[in-house]
Amino acid sequence: MNILLVDDDFYIVDTVKSMINWEKIGIDGIYTALDAPSARQIMEGVPIQIILCDIEMGKESGLDLVEWARRQGSGAKVIFLTSYADFSYAQKAVTLQSFDYLLKPVQFPKLEEQLKKAAEEISREEAYHANLEKWMTSQSALKESFWRKLLFEDADEKAISHWMDTFGVKYTEDQSFLYICISIYDYETIYESLERGMFDFLLGNITHEIFSGEGYEVQALFRTDSEDASQWNMVLCHTGGTGSKEALERLGTEYIEQIDRVMHSKVSCYVGNEKPLQELAGETKAVVRMQEDDVLGIRKVKFLSDYEEKEIPYVEPSFTVWEDMLLQGETERLLREISLYENGLEINGSCNAGTLKLFLGDFQQMLYSVLHKKSISMNRLMKEPEFSDYRDAIRSLHHCRRYTDRAVRKAAQYIRFVEQEKSVVDVVKDYIEEHLDEELTREDFAAQVYLNADYLAKLFKQETGLSIGNYLVERRMAKARQLLSATARPVNQIAVEAGYTNFSYFAKLFRKTTGMTPNEYRKSLKNPLK
Repeated sequence: MNILLVDDDFYIVDTVKSMINWEKIGIDGIYTALDAPSARQIMEGVPIQIILCDIEMGKESGLDLVEWARRQGSGAKVIFLTSYADFSYAQKAVTLQSFDYLLKPVQFPKLEEQLKKAAEEISREEAYHANLEKWMTSQSALKESFWRKLLFEDADEKAISHWMDTFGVKYTEDQSFLYICISIYDYETIYESLERGMFDFLLGNITHEIFSGEGYEVQALFRTDSEDASQWNMVLCHTGGTGSKEALERLGTEYIEQIDRVMHSKVSCYVGNEKPLQELAGETKAVVRMQEDDVLGIRKVKFLSDYEEKEIPYVEPSFTVWEDMLLQGETERLLREISLYENGLEINGSCNAGTLKLFLGDFQQMLYSVLHKKSISMNRLMKEPEFSDYRDAIRSLHHCRRYTDRAVRKAAQYIRFVEQEKSVVDVVKDYIEEHLDEELTREDFAAQVYLNADYLAKLFKQETGLSIGNYLVERRMAKARQLLSATARPVNQIAVEAGYTNFSYFAKLFRKTTGMTPNEYRKSLKNPLK
């Protein structure tokens, strides 16, 4: 397994290279680059499975580099490093399907842990693809491969005939087929509780059982993206030649209810028109476009014959007013205003994929603006579970409602916390007292109070006159003095209990703060000067 380290700071590259236990992680090829052009050159000649990349790198950023890599088809796991908790960086990193996003200075144990997780995920994927290759030899897999090509690649009759020979399937020119795009929502709970194969097996069984009624036969059922269970493709043919819209509506409605009942997921079905093989690719594109544009349809059967594509202007809500409400703590009033706006979109039908994305983008920017004014870390907020369903939120207004409600409540909770009577400095002090024997970092403290680490450090020094680091040393030395005076424990054990695994460093700090070694201090208590 190969990794590429990219940073315009040679010291950082060299330090990471020397500090990580690569053998333990399972990485044997370590490549380094100090800029994006050099990194591209390496990637063009060597297969790279993991990229550890700085974002700010002069003319060409790490984001630009990874965007290029994605265009080349690279599926490498990417861990971004940056010195700035910039929301736009995090947003772009999500778009580029990054594995993680870490702030400098990075803690090496944490970095090694994330690299190990990335390596383990790659190993799982490689094992999956190895098994998939075996499975692809089966007849059903060959048939799926035929339909995947037919639906998503433009082809003439000659190419289609060649595909049928290659994949061992046989259809005639007079046969017609029906393409259905299936969108699945809220499937995560059952998906996480089942093995991937079991999830697909369960969905396949329900699909074949229901859509094999009314004279139809299921010819194909497969995911659009092998790593994403939210969109599936189905091809039907009718044994009697031509089916009916009414029959498909009945089957689709039964299917939606069964998926809801058995898999606790919501489904919408987008149905095309019956077409011969050579026209099915064009029909598929039209159906998928309808599905992507429809953000109002949940648990519905929709037909391409009823669909009319139209432009819908984006009417921006009063984000400035909303921002003031959130800043003033008027959470419930804000939620009512957002709900009224979202209800209006549904009632008027004035919402499609484009307008919903614009709204959610502006909504995110409003949250960022509010939290920035309160010096709260947006990057930390985005890692909360309430923000995990953003992908569904941009796919449907139903999920957008849930997302905005949860996001506002969580942001309000953060704001209330930093404005509570007990100061954030007191919270940090309490945390330090409870964790004196642990390795502590600025990020640990910032996580307790939802603040940017730099802002917290400034706030702490303003209130106490000490940096957090100096305060931590002071409290650890106080604990050490207390243990030396009240117990007979060995000095090296006391050092560990005071948070120091390096005894020499502990002794040096102790002497600096007391003017004595730990042993001298203990003796002075037994023989105090008169």
